[in-house]
Amino acid sequence: MRRKTAVAGIFYLAGMFFASFLSVELLAVFAVTLALLLPAAKLIGKPRRPYVLLAAVSLLAGMVLYGVYYQSVCRRTLSYNGETADFSGRITEYSYVSNDVMRITAKGHLNGSDKATVTVFTDDRDCDYNDIISFNSKFSKIHNDLAFAAENYNSARGIYLETSSVKNVDIQKGKPSLVGAIRRYSDYLCEKIYETLPQREAAFIVAMLCGDRSGIDDSLQTELYRMGIGHLFSVSGTHIVIVGFVAGYLLSLLKISKKRRLLISEIVVAAFVIFSGLSPSSVRAAIMMTVINLSFAAKRIPDNLTSLAVSGIIIATVSPYLIRSPSFLLSMSGAFSFGTAAPAVSRAIAYSGKAKGVVDSIIYSCVAWVCSLPFCLMFFNEVSVFFAFTNLLALPLCSLALMLSVTTVFVGGISVVSAPLLKFAALLLKPVLFAAELLGKLWFSYIPLGYSVTKAVMLLSVGAVVVVGIVRRDVLSMVYATLASAVVSVVLCFGYFFSIRDQLEIFAVRFENSFAVVLNKNRKAVIIEMDGGASEVCMDILEKRGATELQGVFAVENTENIRADYYRNLAGCSFDYNDCRRLSEIDGVQSSVADIEIIGAGVILKNEDKTALVKLEDTAVDGEFDLIIDAAGDQLQVYSAYEEIDINSGDGAVRAVMSPNKKPIVRRF
Repeated sequence: MRRKTAVAGIFYLAGMFFASFLSVELLAVFAVTLALLLPAAKLIGKPRRPYVLLAAVSLLAGMVLYGVYYQSVCRRTLSYNGETADFSGRITEYSYVSNDVMRITAKGHLNGSDKATVTVFTDDRDCDYNDIISFNSKFSKIHNDLAFAAENYNSARGIYLETSSVKNVDIQKGKPSLVGAIRRYSDYLCEKIYETLPQREAAFIVAMLCGDRSGIDDSLQTELYRMGIGHLFSVSGTHIVIVGFVAGYLLSLLKISKKRRLLISEIVVAAFVIFSGLSPSSVRAAIMMTVINLSFAAKRIPDNLTSLAVSGIIIATVSPYLIRSPSFLLSMSGAFSFGTAAPAVSRAIAYSGKAKGVVDSIIYSCVAWVCSLPFCLMFFNEVSVFFAFTNLLALPLCSLALMLSVTTVFVGGISVVSAPLLKFAALLLKPVLFAAELLGKLWFSYIPLGYSVTKAVMLLSVGAVVVVGIVRRDVLSMVYATLASAVVSVVLCFGYFFSIRDQLEIFAVRFENSFAVVLNKNRKAVIIEMDGGASEVCMDILEKRGATELQGVFAVENTENIRADYYRNLAGCSFDYNDCRRLSEIDGVQSSVADIEIIGAGVILKNEDKTALVKLEDTAVDGEFDLIIDAAGDQLQVYSAYEEIDINSGDGAVRAVMSPNKKPIVRRF
């Protein structure tokens, strides 16, 4: 029975995930086709027939449920796009943005009937969790842009509308709630941690303990992901196990029955899930722990895959939009790898030497890397190369630091007890932060995923492992295939970077009436900015391209703000604070990326025997250029001797590649 539940859960989630990429009309075609094919299961042999039927029915159920959700909830909510409506609901999240502006997330009703969760940008005001907010406003659909995939991020949380033009805002104190009290306690404890520890260590502990990464600057976050330990910021299985362990130890000091201990432990775990922000990964881990505890209570042997399937079914049925949530997908893949796949690999290898603990740790890390790789390709710009080895060293230190931090939650943050524990936890994290800073600056410690070639290589490597598993049906064969695929994919990716080392990439960016040009060659970059309005896009391009050094920023205006912006927010790329200068003050500059000559009408870029002109003023320019980027006036045109691309229909970017002895290639980016 347990394997049938696992099969049902896996295919149910697969059906929902597949459906999330389709329109309702196309989904209906697929669902009807699958339903018509169900009778064909009679042709399959009896031993496998029940499982095939169960898989097909579960796949169909997942597709249908997501289609119903999209049609009845998502489309109905989006019908308010561009419409003015009344909204009333309870505040679930709030945070200060900047310039006396705050962001509020509220769950309630539009025009008193349609359920919706919306994001509101309003002036900074006093509010709290569970307060009732009412207002009238014109709503708009949340869109992705070049700087941030806001639609993808918010739709995975069930949020499709936002507004900033709010009228008649009224916030009333809501009734006291247990959830609100726990969230306030979480905020209070976060403040205590920041007061007790240095910024970097405090931000790290708050991220691990509460899942709040707002205090971690972009540079540190990039370094930690390049080290391969970014998963620690998702409150999931490791955190729940530690909370359960601490709670169990404290309860063991009391003379109470096992049933009461189990009940209290479940309440503590549920409270911690709320404390950490009700993230999908923490909810998944809590449900799995409950299923496992109930199995023990019923004197049955628990099964990881079954409990994982049960948790996935419950979460996805209640909140179908989470099927595209990075937190949920990475948590599910991590739980599968650590609870099912890695133990199977360990048993197949059957190593029993003195270094078994080390070998098993490496096996578990490698299996987790393989299982999470497809989702990393979907959501991240980089993949760590040394994931297995860095986790072997960092995970024990981080787990112990987390255990000490969790203890402060149980003692109420009392300084005399919590301060020493937090300081010791921070001391444990120092070598981890040092290693992250060191590895993050090594160009070979990570693979940037901004190139289609690297993504294709990674996907093919995973596909090769899956094919070997289907054909051979042998764990050891999959292990060998995984090792071979990992080595080959890393070699191919770095080989590709070596092959394009002489290429000069030129990205012309138009974003919110601002303009910028990014030059990238051999993972070193130069940026030409108009006024800093496109800086976020430029930094994102550098991250996707794996740039290790920003050699200079040349600005038309607003130089001081641009300098501070890049210096503060540039992630994983070295930049000298003084290497940001006004174009009008420069006669010419030479970098390893390209020779740059400043002229009255713009900037001339030289790479080998080819030249490109970035035209910043509406003035005639003499000379022959292989490429002209015309940013004068309100239009952005990209010309070469071979083609022309117009990106004036809103924000956009084009990528031009200038290679020695080749024609310039211009494409949309």
